[in-house]
Amino acid sequence: MDVSSGPGRVRADEATDRVPTGRVIVEGRLARHTLSHPHRGMRLGDAFFSPHDAASEDAASEVVVESTADASPSQRGEAVRGVVEWLLARQHDDGHWRARLEGDTILESEYLLLLAWLDRFDRPEVAGALQRIRAMQLPEGGWPIYPGGPAEVSASVKAYLVLKLAGHAPDEPEMQRAREAIRVLGGPWAANSFTRYYLALLGQMPYAACPAVPPEIVLLPKWFPINLHSVSAWSRTMIVPLSLMWTFKPCRTISAERGIAELFEDGHHAPPRVRGRGWEAFFRVVDTGIKACESLGVMPLRRRAVASCEQWMLERCVDSDGLGAIFP
Repeated sequence: MDVSSGPGRVRADEATDRVPTGRVIVEGRLARHTLSHPHRGMRLGDAFFSPHDAASEDAASEVVVESTADASPSQRGEAVRGVVEWLLARQHDDGHWRARLEGDTILESEYLLLLAWLDRFDRPEVAGALQRIRAMQLPEGGWPIYPGGPAEVSASVKAYLVLKLAGHAPDEPEMQRAREAIRVLGGPWAANSFTRYYLALLGQMPYAACPAVPPEIVLLPKWFPINLHSVSAWSRTMIVPLSLMWTFKPCRTISAERGIAELFEDGHHAPPRVRGRGWEAFFRVVDTGIKACESLGVMPLRRRAVASCEQWMLERCVDSDGLGAIFP
């Protein structure tokens, strides 16, 4: 049976291998749909709303997939038809879909960390962002990166720092739970590279602990195995600004009571020695080599690379609210 028509549409029996296994809750009603591949706790969408009434954005409906046992072909077909019908019912007359864009607390945290660096932490939107960060804290203390997920170390470290910047004391129960959750997850040194740059921006971690992102990468030709054109557009909008951060290493010093020294074991800021294997080991060697060359002043193309990065960013900020229309 054809569940839809038009270019790019598929038959229900052709699509079943592309959809997760589970039961689907649509607009608060539990409909038993068993799909083909389980993704436990997977959420198809948190905030779809009526397709033709913008005022109904606050009345969000929910689609949740919970994994179940393997299903028969007829059950899989029924599930696909149910999902397709649900989506088509919310399609606008001109063909598009619209829903509230939601994310985890990382966006609020990173925005507030940027405001802290800009010395604009008194802006009116800060209170609302802090309120959401506090509301999204898990009972065990950390912060997740998707609804129903476990605590994640990078999101938790950034949220903790933001709350410290807002004046929360480390002995508050919520902060104690957050600190313990971060400790269990490996502490600040377990945070990802992007988080390390935010910590370095506010003097909570040395730039030496961040992976080197040399601006010379913009000069690499397309035929080179690793070049700016071999990664996704989203990655490019991260790599180029980070390369300028790596070059100039901006930093704002904050007071000790607003910092997160208590998150570092024994109160010191020395990263643990990690021995990687395979590609990880290779990139660690490259990172060490780049930092060694910079310490010796061996950067013959640095001025040209910085100018190219600046031009690359300016060209992509024309008629846009931001680089790649994303934040940060």
